[in-house]
Amino acid sequence: DISFHSDLSYMPEPGTLSTLYAIEIPRTGGETLWCNCYAAYEALDETMKTRLAGLHAVHRHYVEDQNPPEHVAHPVVRIHSETGRQSLYVGPHLTKYIVGLQEEESDELLKTLCTHVMQPQFIWTHEWRVDDLVIWDNRPTMHRRAPFPETERRIMKRTQVFGHEIPV
Repeated sequence: DISFHSDLSYMPEPGTLSTLYAIEIPRTGGETLWCNCYAAYEALDETMKTRLAGLHAVHRHYVEDQNPPEHVAHPVVRIHSETGRQSLYVGPHLTKYIVGLQEEESDELLKTLCTHVMQPQFIWTHEWRVDDLVIWDNRPTMHRRAPFPETERRIMKRTQVFGHEIPV
């Protein structure tokens, strides 16, 4: 299954908002989980916040032809253009490394941050019903789908909204 991610973070201008509309859902599993990356950032100690200030991380899609020609790096701590709040902008699925750090240090820091943001207190789970529509802001969140039986179907319609916004 796909792990936590923010839609299209591997693009220079990632998606701003996303929607999912449930057409058919499995009897068990298939929930969608979201991480509150605002709360995760705010829960960091001041030493870690200082360490992260100014760092950028490269995001890449796991299917190479989905990526833009140049590697895209976004701030590890993103500032929301409308709220002004800071949130973590890294995830285990699409964030590959932190620019300027040695590989081992980058891997260790990303593991620490991903473990932190995926703690239960930062996660909300939606149990789908047919005709549910969920709209979310990709900028301060990550999401993933929970597993479900291979013998069942999960059919959703997805829409991506672009605000033509480069993360800062």
